Amino acid sequence: YERVYPGLLTFTDSGEFVDGAFATTATELPVEVQNDAYQDITDPGFWYMYNGSWSGAAATYGVVDGKFEIDVTNVAGEVWHFMLKQKGINLEKDTMYMLTFTAFASVERSILVGFNPGLTAVEVNLTTEAQTFEIPFFYTGDDVETRIEFLFGGAVGKVTLDDVVLHVVNTQPEPDLFISEYIEGSSNNKALELYNPTSGELDLSNYRVLVYSNGATETTNITALSGSLAAGEVFVIYNGSADAAIIAEGDLSGSATYYNGDDTVVLEKTTDGGTTWVAIDVFGVLGEDPGSSWAVGDGFTNEFTLVRKTGITSGSTVWDPTEWIVYPQNTFDNLGSHTV
Repeated sequence: YERVYPGLLTFTDSGEFVDGAFATTATELPVEVQNDAYQDITDPGFWYMYNGSWSGAAATYGVVDGKFEIDVTNVAGEVWHFMLKQKGINLEKDTMYMLTFTAFASVERSILVGFNPGLTAVEVNLTTEAQTFEIPFFYTGDDVETRIEFLFGGAVGKVTLDDVVLHVVNTQPEPDLFISEYIEGSSNNKALELYNPTSGELDLSNYRVLVYSNGATETTNITALSGSLAAGEVFVIYNGSADAAIIAEGDLSGSATYYNGDDTVVLEKTTDGGTTWVAIDVFGVLGEDPGSSWAVGDGFTNEFTLVRKTGITSGSTVWDPTEWIVYPQNTFDNLGSHTV
């Protein structure tokens, strides 16, 4: 996951939080239960507070109109003097997560949030405008049942918090359109093959192909698709000056083939008519310029033909060169069909 870029990953709600939207939590939150050694022995499965007013810090807090609110009126030197917590959150080893929540404050101020154990507390800067914050992290420890902690005691001011969700990366997506073949041959012999692994027809207007050149993270090279693609069939985008064998299998001549071996190709999908686009497959590493190419087996992403291996039924937003079979330059025999 060293090459993970969260903006291209797809996440789903892990369901770990109980009432992350504060819809059923009582107005008056329970306080932390401690043993004789001052250890937190509160039961899991609900929101509760650590109240450090014994230190001279002062705050009022509770759930108001389905949102958590805390108004800190005096601080006593420690951010942990007031903490909102929930126990019973499970983190799994070697898993990518994304913590999201909405928050704002009466004045510009910061809070801390983390998982104890699991994620060292991160500082979040709040403004007077409500914002949704995203904190991605890759958990490498052993499987653990942990607790989330929001720490408010470092500054005065009122903080409003809502919609706390722990998302987990979707590592087994449903079958969807993916890049099944990549040809980067001599001269203009270039083509991209897209395969429909689903059991139904796909509306190609919901998909587009983007090419990011030489390590760029922004692009204007966007190819919109149209028409439909039957189950088990392929759609071939080709360079208009390619060999006749490529053109014979082609469906669309377009700039999606204006790539070299050091350019990243991204296949995106929309589910709302084009307002929002999400990457569902990536060829290469976005934002990285490898020089002339990335290595793939005994070949490279330039001057070779690469075909997706059998058994793969969906794309990946993390570039994995082991998913590809390498063929010599100007191999066109596989273009026009694919086997999963």
